[in-house]
Amino acid sequence: MVKINKKVFNQIVKKYNLNIELNDHIIEALTHSSYSNEHNVQSNERIEFLGDAVLGLLVAEYIYKTYPNMPEGKMTKLRSSYVCEDANERYCKEMGIDKLILLGNGEEMNGGRNRPAVLNDAFESFLGAVYLTGGLAEVKKILEKIIFPCISETDDKPFVDYKSQLQEYIQA
Repeated sequence: MVKINKKVFNQIVKKYNLNIELNDHIIEALTHSSYSNEHNVQSNERIEFLGDAVLGLLVAEYIYKTYPNMPEGKMTKLRSSYVCEDANERYCKEMGIDKLILLGNGEEMNGGRNRPAVLNDAFESFLGAVYLTGGLAEVKKILEKIIFPCISETDDKPFVDYKSQLQEYIQA
């Protein structure tokens, strides 16, 4: 049986006013591949795919509706600065999801709980699980507290998205 810290989970649910309960989707979202390999359970890799799409959609919608005169290129850059590994790592820690991640013994001992990629994946996976459990409205409750208030039309990329910078450099 998988053990999730129910106290921490319930604190997150209460803080973000979520109408969800601990279920198989949530457990899957919090299960790193190292843990899944050791315990023969599903990892969060598939649900992360879904969470990434939901996050991108809702941030894009927010920017689109909030800044009706912003050109497409600027909207893309603005979204990418809030939907990237560095940002997702911060959101994961801010929410407390980092305390819930199920890691294999080796990954735990080697600092996996603090790895940006692990935290990014856990955040996106958690959003995917919230979406499957309660729909877009429940995910939006989270984003309205941790992401939307930070988005500003005049942002000068608060998070450095090195992948986008490299792509822009190569295309130039």
